[in-house]
Amino acid sequence: GSAVMLRAANIRKVALVNSLRDKVSSQAVVVLKSFEGIAPKTKALAGLLRKLQAERHLSLLLITHDLGIVAEMAARTCVMYAGKIVEHGPTADIFRRPLHPYTQGLHRARPGDDGASKDAQSEQKRLAVIPGMVPAATQFTDNCRFHPRCPLCSAQCIAHEPELKDYGGGHWAACWHTNAEGMDAWKGDDSVT
Repeated sequence: GSAVMLRAANIRKVALVNSLRDKVSSQAVVVLKSFEGIAPKTKALAGLLRKLQAERHLSLLLITHDLGIVAEMAARTCVMYAGKIVEHGPTADIFRRPLHPYTQGLHRARPGDDGASKDAQSEQKRLAVIPGMVPAATQFTDNCRFHPRCPLCSAQCIAHEPELKDYGGGHWAACWHTNAEGMDAWKGDDSVT
């Protein structure tokens, strides 16, 4: 069947999404990008999407940076960096045991997460950041695309792209330095913004 695509700009009002209840007859709903700007309505939107999913037996594909909505709604998660899947598996496992340094960096950058540090002068929490910039698509080579930003970068990362490897329970990651228990790539790193 066909998919219905909802851009974030079109999701600003839950009333608009409510109108889909009678119009959705496809097998999948794809929600693109950000839930930014609709925070108070996110729970209502999540509830509506779950209801549509159950009533119409739909698959739901969320493409977002909002880890909160992912944790709340997704059974399985794929983490992409620079166009490549670097980790995928059951959502609960990815949140409990992130294996790729990029996934760990995303977790640290969440508000209220352990990655936030207090500014000594203002006592306000500042979010952890992943240093550096995402490379331009014209700069991709046959190595780990995350290596310029990764605290675990080694010669192997620069020379060869790691393949996705199953670390058990359907949890896969593409990193030369991870293990089944996971590791803390950012341990001791104080990068904040």
